[in-house]
Amino acid sequence: MRAIFSSALGSIALMAMLVSCGSSGSNSDGGATDASSEGTGAAGGGGLGFGGGLMVDGGSGGSGGTFNPDSGCVAQSQRGENILVDMYVMLDISGSMLTTAGGGGTKWDAVRQALVDFVNDGRSSGLGVGIQFFPVFKPGVPATCSTQAECGADGPCTITVCEGSPAVEFCAADGDCGANGPCVPFGRCSGAAPIGCRTTTPADCPAPETCQPFTSGDCAGRTSCNVTDYETPAVSIAELPGNAASLVAAINGQMPVGLTPTFPALSGAINQASAFAQASAGHKVIVVFATDGVPTECSPTDIASIQAVAANAAGASPSIETYVIGVFAPDEMTGRTNADAIASSGGTSTAFIVDPAGNVSQQFLDALDAIRGGTLGCEFQIPDPPAGGMLDFQKVNVRFTEAGNEATVLNVADESQCDPASGGWYYDVSPSNGTPTSIIACPASCDDFTSSVNGQVDIALGCQTIVAPPR
Repeated sequence: MRAIFSSALGSIALMAMLVSCGSSGSNSDGGATDASSEGTGAAGGGGLGFGGGLMVDGGSGGSGGTFNPDSGCVAQSQRGENILVDMYVMLDISGSMLTTAGGGGTKWDAVRQALVDFVNDGRSSGLGVGIQFFPVFKPGVPATCSTQAECGADGPCTITVCEGSPAVEFCAADGDCGANGPCVPFGRCSGAAPIGCRTTTPADCPAPETCQPFTSGDCAGRTSCNVTDYETPAVSIAELPGNAASLVAAINGQMPVGLTPTFPALSGAINQASAFAQASAGHKVIVVFATDGVPTECSPTDIASIQAVAANAAGASPSIETYVIGVFAPDEMTGRTNADAIASSGGTSTAFIVDPAGNVSQQFLDALDAIRGGTLGCEFQIPDPPAGGMLDFQKVNVRFTEAGNEATVLNVADESQCDPASGGWYYDVSPSNGTPTSIIACPASCDDFTSSVNGQVDIALGCQTIVAPPR
């Protein structure tokens, strides 16, 4: 049986309380009870006091100390389960990952080590992880070229550029450049910090440096823009620690090269995650999109189109959330802005930003740890009703007990209604719009759950939901 992963929950046990309500104390209209108007008559005469998102139980009450939101409830309990979480990582291996990071080494060295440490971490046990890398290259196209003929239809070879183009525009012949011609050899300046240059334009290099032509390059059409190629995982999603060796081998087998095809990479990752979620009932599948670049090839490259991919996935059923880890310096504002935009559209608010001038490996690992903890510790399966019963989503309550203190977490309509101080809980899908499949704790309540050492989360079925006043 797959292990239940609960992050920092420690010994928190999720208990599904299956309850039946008698006539006494229940609401005849079947609607949820608003905490702003609820009385204090708890079972056993203990009384209930309200404070923010918690309804604190003032006495033992009930049958055998079980949870009774109203005086007519008799509880029976069974152990529930956390939502099982799977993570599909889409990792940037473009050539810019080979630039130097803080403390020496490259950004790739640091990110690679962080991922290896993460999948080998015992705290990741029970987590499902799969991975793909981008760019993906077309089969049969040479990795390097020294002549235009070597690339054929997948050229030009990046050893020549249009002399008159204000940006780097690769070409195979003068006719490719139009008014920006002719097509001239491309190279790099001979100094200690080489920059790109045109061999026919001495001003490209600071004197007395000269432009040294490249003798080899890449086929510009080598990158696949086919979304299907990115849907296919390098390593399929499977549970850790069993999948760790395959993941480590795949990660260590990469060498960054090429540009940044953001649109097909993100689209493919989401498609793979969605297909896996549809085939895996009771699982939550997320995408972790990690990049150090802005979109540079494969249309569309505008951020609005890429945001739409993430937004559609977040709003789909099953919902696929996109977490973004961006490796960008403070002055790389376009990259940072793009990363936040994708994360926001993907349902995860903001991106995790890694500063390449600092300890990249630790920052990247911290981001993965935060994603693991925030995703896995605070979403719970809705228990099945008693045999022969029907589940009423207006009669579900969540309870948290720690160090003898018992409290009911108040229900809110959705994440936007979460109180930043007192928290709450909500369904992944509003009952008015569809059928919920899980219960999600608001950030403040999630923090309470995950920081607890001996806490216990209970879910109760059968008594009127205690609802927080609208914000």
